[in-house]
Amino acid sequence: MQTPIHTTLIKRNKVSTKEISGMAPFLVTIFCWLGSLIASLMNWRDHSKNEQKRHDGRLSLTSVTSQLISGVAIVTAIAVSVYFFTKVCYAVPIHDPKQFLLLIGGISFVFYLLQSAVLDLLGLKGWPLLLIIWIGSMAVITFIPQMLSPFYHNYVYDITPIRFAYDLILN
Repeated sequence: MQTPIHTTLIKRNKVSTKEISGMAPFLVTIFCWLGSLIASLMNWRDHSKNEQKRHDGRLSLTSVTSQLISGVAIVTAIAVSVYFFTKVCYAVPIHDPKQFLLLIGGISFVFYLLQSAVLDLLGLKGWPLLLIIWIGSMAVITFIPQMLSPFYHNYVYDITPIRFAYDLILN
């Protein structure tokens, strides 16, 4: 009488305890943005501090080219780091590592170029703009667009660069 219904629990899909599952595309995108953000700031500070400035206060073509070349090395390190954490530490299944590394490297390089351009044009005054883009994007990219208010849909979701990278990783 105490147990009128008898049930049997059958596990059909085992879930690992260290898997990040559905949040993986979001976290990978945010790690790409954050890694590129830190790298672009450090690289911009180094180039702006150690270079003779032009009369208009902007960086020279040599410095910008050097930022691009060092950006490739930085982006490679970001892609390998993201791959290491997703595959090794969190055991997220990645079927084609080469394609994943190229995708993450490409996304990180676009983020790096965008952030370096803002820093080269606005200087350190552009840093809060990049932080606002990062924080604002984190709040909206995991929602479907129909759930957002018209303001967030038209002025935050539609223009955030992080959304496009998230869609690439998700699909």
